[in-house]
Amino acid sequence: MTGLTIRTAQLCRFVPARCHCITHTIHSSGPNRSDDRRIGHAVSFIPAHVRPQTEPRTSVLCVRGADRYGHFVHEERLKTPLSNAARAAHTEAYRRYTVAIGIAT
Repeated sequence: MTGLTIRTAQLCRFVPARCHCITHTIHSSGPNRSDDRRIGHAVSFIPAHVRPQTEPRTSVLCVRGADRYGHFVHEERLKTPLSNAARAAHTEAYRRYTVAIGIAT
């Protein structure tokens, strides 16, 4: 993409406590030339009735309502960010995800 500059970019202001779905994102941070990983963030809102087709079952955090189907492993909302328990929960959730999609090392 050409022509996008700091002068032509627009700030996206979001209203607190509302859900905003962005279907197309422009990304331009250049190549990662370091030895460190590039960190990204992705969120998927999945209806509870959807049944995953992979094993192990991936984990989820229920954000609204109740899960009457039990197709996913449930995560608990973290009490203390970056605590040992939070790090262990993240490690396990990421392990399940990478095994389920076939990229585990």
